[in-house]
Amino acid sequence: MRMSTRLRQMIESGEQFVGPGVHDPLSAKLVKELGFNGLYLGGFSSSAPLVTMEPLMTMTEQVGLAANITKVVGDLPLIVDGHTAYGDPVHVTRAVREFEAAGVAGIHIEDQFFPKRASYHKGLKHMVPVEVMQERIDAALRARRDPDFFIVARTEARGAVGGSLDEVIRRLQLYAEAGADAVMPMPYGAEEGKKVADAITDTPLMWFSGLGPFAENAPESTIDELKEIGYLIVTYPILGLVRSIETLEAVYSGLKKNGIADVENLTERYERIMELIDAPAFYEIETRTTERDQA
Repeated sequence: MRMSTRLRQMIESGEQFVGPGVHDPLSAKLVKELGFNGLYLGGFSSSAPLVTMEPLMTMTEQVGLAANITKVVGDLPLIVDGHTAYGDPVHVTRAVREFEAAGVAGIHIEDQFFPKRASYHKGLKHMVPVEVMQERIDAALRARRDPDFFIVARTEARGAVGGSLDEVIRRLQLYAEAGADAVMPMPYGAEEGKKVADAITDTPLMWFSGLGPFAENAPESTIDELKEIGYLIVTYPILGLVRSIETLEAVYSGLKKNGIADVENLTERYERIMELIDAPAFYEIETRTTERDQA
């Protein structure tokens, strides 16, 4: 079964997609082994390891990372941040087909300008007219060779210049009418999220958890709470990467300060990584072949 079909069946049956954010194939393999039913690759988590910002990342870089992830966990649906779909309808067309070829289950595209401005990361967001975004959605839908490939329309209207919650709802209603498979509001907390869900009842909703300057001022909702208010797609875009860097900084700061490494449980965690990269399977192959006469 194609993972796009699996994702669509999940949503249509009312099963909630819960996609922890991943930033490389190893983190994706870990998420799979923990038993989640999906994965999410966000723009920040793919661009930051390249030491650049999402607006400066190219389509081929994002598609390439997505393809490397699906090679490892191709039996788990992956939703990817497709940015603005990289331009006008002709660029949108190529982007959709490249993500399809990479084995991705779906992408979300947004109503910011292309090229995106780096300052949107500090909250200075600008939106294209609704009609331009509707053209992007239409181009994405027409570009699909796989009819199940999932297209999510995201609006930045809540935090954009001149934006508001009312504008979020207005835009998402129009994006749903344009044929988007799901819509993403980016609300400031669950209370606003519920207002969006009350206004948009016929199109699945996608949630970004713990993202943006507003997140720390709004209590985190549980997965079940989000499902109850209407969000069947829930993602945690930056959690894994941020905590990974936090741990690296703590460990290496200690080494720099004290001149000695913290190696507690290091061998155990090393062996855990060896399991994730399927080292035992390669050991077994060598035992049967190149090493069988080396006793």
